Amino acid sequence: MTQLQLKLLGSPLIERHNVQAQMSTRKTTALLIYLAMTQQAHHRELLMRLFWPESDSKRGRASLRRALADIKKSIGDGWLIVEQDRIGLNLTANVSVDVWQFQQFIQSQERKKSIEAIELYRADFLDGFGLRDAPEFDEWQFFERETLRQQFAQGLDALIQWHIDEGAFEQAVPYSRKRVTLDPLHEPAHFQLMYLYSESGQRTAALRQYEQCQQLYESELGIKPSPATRELYKQIKANRTQTPAPTLSRLQQKSHNLPTLSTSFVGRETELDQIIGTFDKPEVRLLTLFGLGGVGKTRLALQVAQTYINTFKDGVWFIDLVAVRSSYSFISTIADTLNLSLRGVDSLQEQLQATISNKEMLLLFDNFEHLASNALKISALLQHAPQLKIIVTSRVVLNLAEEWLYEVGGLAYPATTSIPEWADSVLPNNYGRYNAVQLFTQRARQLQHNFYLPLQQTDVIQICQHVEGLPLALELAAALIRQMNCAQIAEAIKENLDFLTSLHVNTTERHRSIRAVFEYSWQMLSSAEQTALAKLSVFRGSFSYDAALAIVDVPRFTLYGLINKSLLRISRSGRYDTHELLRQFAAEKLNSPESVQEQHMQYYTTLLAENENALFGGEQTLTLALIHEEIENVYEAWLWAAQNGRFAILNNAFHSLYNYHAMRGLYYQGEQLLQRTIPLLEPYLAISKQEATALTVRLMARQGEYLYMLSKLSQAEDRLLQALSLAKQMHMTDQIMLTSQTLGVVLYIQGNYAEAQKLLNEALNMATKHNNRHRQAYTRATLGAIEQALGNFERAQEQHEASLAIYKSLDYQWGVAQSLRLLGVTAFHVEKYEEATVYLQKSLTIARTMDNDATVAIILNNLGMVNQAKNNLSEAHQNFLKSLALGESSHIYLTQATVLQNLGRIMKILKQPHKGKKYARQALDLAAKIEAVPLVLDILLDIVPRLGAEHQQTQAHIITNYVEKHPASRWETQERAKQLRAQLTPLPNIPMLKVPDTISLNQVVSNVMETY
Repeated sequence: MTQLQLKLLGSPLIERHNVQAQMSTRKTTALLIYLAMTQQAHHRELLMRLFWPESDSKRGRASLRRALADIKKSIGDGWLIVEQDRIGLNLTANVSVDVWQFQQFIQSQERKKSIEAIELYRADFLDGFGLRDAPEFDEWQFFERETLRQQFAQGLDALIQWHIDEGAFEQAVPYSRKRVTLDPLHEPAHFQLMYLYSESGQRTAALRQYEQCQQLYESELGIKPSPATRELYKQIKANRTQTPAPTLSRLQQKSHNLPTLSTSFVGRETELDQIIGTFDKPEVRLLTLFGLGGVGKTRLALQVAQTYINTFKDGVWFIDLVAVRSSYSFISTIADTLNLSLRGVDSLQEQLQATISNKEMLLLFDNFEHLASNALKISALLQHAPQLKIIVTSRVVLNLAEEWLYEVGGLAYPATTSIPEWADSVLPNNYGRYNAVQLFTQRARQLQHNFYLPLQQTDVIQICQHVEGLPLALELAAALIRQMNCAQIAEAIKENLDFLTSLHVNTTERHRSIRAVFEYSWQMLSSAEQTALAKLSVFRGSFSYDAALAIVDVPRFTLYGLINKSLLRISRSGRYDTHELLRQFAAEKLNSPESVQEQHMQYYTTLLAENENALFGGEQTLTLALIHEEIENVYEAWLWAAQNGRFAILNNAFHSLYNYHAMRGLYYQGEQLLQRTIPLLEPYLAISKQEATALTVRLMARQGEYLYMLSKLSQAEDRLLQALSLAKQMHMTDQIMLTSQTLGVVLYIQGNYAEAQKLLNEALNMATKHNNRHRQAYTRATLGAIEQALGNFERAQEQHEASLAIYKSLDYQWGVAQSLRLLGVTAFHVEKYEEATVYLQKSLTIARTMDNDATVAIILNNLGMVNQAKNNLSEAHQNFLKSLALGESSHIYLTQATVLQNLGRIMKILKQPHKGKKYARQALDLAAKIEAVPLVLDILLDIVPRLGAEHQQTQAHIITNYVEKHPASRWETQERAKQLRAQLTPLPNIPMLKVPDTISLNQVVSNVMETY
């Protein structure tokens, strides 16, 4: 029978009937390997996201179909089971995979089979193979490789030990060499090889092996080999080996008692570097890792201790204090751990001090918080043992003079996932690099081996955000992955603290649930501290001392007490905050929360109202920074006021809140807040119609503005039309003016220039009549942008200069930055590049001062265009990349689409057509999705030269004709369409497309995406 063989240990080799099969792409090979290794059927969606993460659903399915066809062509039919939704390897066929055989031989634990397994292991799994554009596959491949390496190491260890037990030292040497090569930093392997060389009469080789080990450890780790290895070297050098035949387990246990951990250690690279960098200092002899329960102090401390196993001559010793309840037990536990006999007439403390006085060792005291009264005993140990160092993990600080502190926080997690569902395929992200996401993913895969992060990424990130990266909470959440999906887990955490409870039978009571963790800390507080912590739960995010005193009357010394017990955190700027899950727990302890919430709402809404004028003068930057510090509490106060119908308060506070979002470019956050606020007002429309409706109009108008800034143009238009209709019914002149203006901007971006100019001129007349200078400046700036799009650059400059003059007279820096940028763009279009650079640099300086990333992204894109025109290609490329990154973080999709277009253009100039094509496709896809019609038309022209080069002349002619005649085409786009058509080979009978027609445009884009 024909056999299919997959040789995956080493560079992958696929053979059918001993003849090598050639796949047309690496992805086809990878797909077959993945199906073979997992030995199960997978959903098509999972395979598409795994191998073609940057493709949308349609292109992903097409790629998967092509890959399946390639597999069938290369190895024949019958090897795969292809169903409507699932695809897998046919396990009943005659398939042979060397990895299967290797694992079977290793697991047998028979010597003969182990030898065969070692021979099968040609090299690491898929050595030299990878997919650069499929990071999830590479991650899966990495973990598979590491698992197989560990199994290979276990097989080698077993074979070496069998030979040592039989005295067959020379026969063990080749396997021992492989063991050293597999993991050169594994010291027991060097020790063992030195011993085997010595016992088989190869003394010179043994000495040389030590020298290699010593050089490697000093260069890679900055440490010396362990005392045991150094002693063996001395014995071999003196030709007097006395060391008994070693086993790896016995060697590893010589100098420490650190527990073997059953789960992997994830992340914390920065923390490890910082802690080790501090602890290495000679003056640091006592380091306390303190933090909230469940934050991972013990695990981090053990990881730190591991790095010192070969540093301390008398060892590294872990002392678990959970069960210790008295001073006597504390000292006796230390003695028992160190295997010391204390039977003298002196006190146990004195005997212990005398016994360890000349010891060079590291002690790790774990869970010290309930023994804080014994802190002086630690101080005495350090005084009597000058070579002793101590690490303590605790929820409270020890308050000793010699103590160095390191506060352990949660794992890093993404701050936001606020992107539309479609954006992930157009603008791929890399959330998997965050430690919190990695921990959840690894623990989930322990219970659900086919857990695939991209399919549930948004929900996983919400879980990480809800628990603020708290490792225990993440592990408790991941343990429920078989009972519910990630969306359900995220929602349950938000609603119920008790949801995070362990199902594992071997979990300690203190860590069985998040509530148990917090309850343990709560019981350690005084009555005053309990009352304070409960009241402080009214705050969201960070808060100032003034706010704590004004709202809940908590004095500073009480705050410090909570800080020392890891229940409150203080930043370098002196602001306080607490963990969100702990805040929920403390809120349950608060009696009569309504009065505290009322005081909280009054404090923060007053702060907004009192700072309204400061946002429009020279104090803009400082005022924005002030509101930004308080924004989470501001949001909470705002929503509480809306829920309780406080219309006068909301009206007084709204102008500042709107301008904060607009000036900082936080359009998504502003839109989300208004989306939550407007429904809260609906119950009051019948009770207080005039006030509630007037406020609703204001909110809807600003929501429409935020939506347009987020490039959600259809939604923005609908919301603005609703607001305009209500404003006219209510005779709200200021809102009619504002809404007409914003609607004009939306129509301009959609390419409806005539209607946009009509609305904007009406808004300008109203602003002039009512002497609203801010509205005049904003409207003139937008009218100037339309004139620029129509090629009327002199009129555009006039409007922008008029806008700039008004903004300067008002000292309104955000407006000044916008007008300067628009003047820079106008100068660019008339090829005054130096003038454009000056305008844009001035605008950039203001935008950065205001910390407005959205505006900075736009300006950097404009500077990139200027630099490209000046032939400063490297600088232009960097401008575009920085702009794209800021655009992604700000969710300004119009900017991102424009930058992607510019990156496509510059890649073509830099002779990187593949990258240029990729960027152009992403730009076209994104621009079409946000309905930015003028930009879509412009990007289509970027693709025309490639279509002509690929002999798709007919389609190139159709596109240039269509773009030239489309009324939404900007002046420069129309001119470029004419020039490109003139460069194409003339063709008779070219079909013309009707314009304007949105459906036709979508069809044009779809056709191009299919063929390009």
